Amino acid sequence: MMTLSQEAECNVIGGLLLYGDDCTEALDALSPDDFEEEAYGQIFRVVKTLYLQDRAIDCPSILAEIKDQELEKVARLAAVNLPSVAGYSGYVRFVKNSSRQRRIRQKLFDLVDLEPDDMLEKIRKLLDSEEQPEDGSFDDKAVAFMTELYTPPEHIKRVRTGFRRLDEALGGLRRKTISYIGARPSTGKTALALNILRNQMNTDNRVTMFSLEMSATQILERLLSDLCSVHYGRINQHNTRNEEKTDMCTRLNAIADSKRLNILDDAYTIEDIARGIAQTKPQLAIVDFIQCVRTTQRFQNRRNEIDYISQEFKRLARRYDCHIMVLSQITRNGSEAPRMSDLKESGGLEQDGDYIMMLHRPYVLDKDASVNPEESYILLDKNKYGRTGKVELRFQGEFQRFTEVAV
Repeated sequence: MMTLSQEAECNVIGGLLLYGDDCTEALDALSPDDFEEEAYGQIFRVVKTLYLQDRAIDCPSILAEIKDQELEKVARLAAVNLPSVAGYSGYVRFVKNSSRQRRIRQKLFDLVDLEPDDMLEKIRKLLDSEEQPEDGSFDDKAVAFMTELYTPPEHIKRVRTGFRRLDEALGGLRRKTISYIGARPSTGKTALALNILRNQMNTDNRVTMFSLEMSATQILERLLSDLCSVHYGRINQHNTRNEEKTDMCTRLNAIADSKRLNILDDAYTIEDIARGIAQTKPQLAIVDFIQCVRTTQRFQNRRNEIDYISQEFKRLARRYDCHIMVLSQITRNGSEAPRMSDLKESGGLEQDGDYIMMLHRPYVLDKDASVNPEESYILLDKNKYGRTGKVELRFQGEFQRFTEVAV
């Protein structure tokens, strides 16, 4: 019984024998070395010679040029194997891509004894030297895996939050994934997201923030309060000193010049958000927050609508090779620390989130004088790619800033 590769090669040769001029695309696309079966490669070489000499491409002419009886038998068998030219282009593509995969496998095998740095460079050169296939193949995925495997950690394309202990647990937020940050109102989830956004300014990452609750101006107030250490209350009251205004304007101009931050405060549907991501092409997209997001699709209830929106976030992250961080309210009113099951309309969010982080500030629930208003925690409740746990923080409300607690 023939393998798929043997069948494709047989059909390519059969098409040339039976249908001649209708199958010359194979002669332009392939070479004799593209055939795994040596006999088919030899027959193809004969046909290509006739083609280059501008001679007739038909069964009698081809058979007349084949001098080996065994090759002639193989050719005659191939000639009865293809009933029509329907799908012939697919056979040609299959042979071409199979040939490419064999070359990549052999070259990868030759690289295994190299040092990691040398191997990574050789893999890159290998990819550059090979034509891209017309459809995806397992070998291409294997090469992508090996490329990442041998890439030094500092060069892996991930989004670092800038919080050291959190990044150690996460290994950085993977692209093509989504995370949910859940918290009770007034806990500081927007401030935390803006702190993570701020930390991208030391990288090459582009960030797009979709603010559905606050205006872009309000977002910038909070961001610049943190960046310039200007008391947020005085910004809100328009009571800042001239030197503080100068510092904030300088920082804002630097952000604008970098062209790596977009704040969109007029995208209220998942369809609007999809267009925003397609246009700005961020490495990190932040959505504040999911309960404000709607869709133009119709659903029987809000829970089903949220599930659909969450699935769309997942699809967008994969399509645009970015990480999407989505903020969410939680439903519980108790005094204990929140869990991912507390996410409002949590079914789809728990399932779709690759990472789920719950922000907890005990003071929000108990404003007793004995409770420290700065005490805060990120509870990493779900991490598909590593460990979970707790990261202790301090919240400086006057600057809308979270800082890590030294351990």
